[in-house]
Amino acid sequence: SLDGGLTWTVIDEQSGHSTWNDGEIKSFTPGVEFAHGPIYKMDVSENAGAGHWCLEELSFYDSDDNLIATHPSMASAETEWSAVYAAGMAFNEVTDNDASYYCSRSGVSSGWLQYQFASGTAPIASYRIERLNGHGNQYSPVSWQMKESLDDGLTWTVIDEQSGHSTWSDGEIKSFTPGVEF
Repeated sequence: SLDGGLTWTVIDEQSGHSTWNDGEIKSFTPGVEFAHGPIYKMDVSENAGAGHWCLEELSFYDSDDNLIATHPSMASAETEWSAVYAAGMAFNEVTDNDASYYCSRSGVSSGWLQYQFASGTAPIASYRIERLNGHGNQYSPVSWQMKESLDDGLTWTVIDEQSGHSTWSDGEIKSFTPGVEF
């Protein structure tokens, strides 16, 4: 209130905090919502032959073909090779001579990699996948579904399905538009 308490402006609103541990302190920043935006999950069902799969980058674009900014902390995966090759490495928006990329755990040749956007983010119009650079085609995804959740992962909609991508060139970037056949 800026008028002695006659009118009030909401500067923060929180929900979904149903579990608190004894003595737990939660911090909140006014203007930063707890609610999440859309989640996009790449669910890989086949790779090109290795015992695990990897990506250099997975990036998302709006309807004007502008890159939608991502932050590694909002990524997760079904499995990770190690912290060095964690899910966030596929969303760091840096192509730096193979110093940062995602790989699934050894022996896991399928699985999912996902990104959760902030509240208010519009749905994606397209996405791009960059093959792992300098390590051979065998780690590349061959078949997958791109799924979208608009309710914090409670329900999922398949927005794109790809198969037959058995050949990728070193560092190749493939672009996909949900709902458009290639």
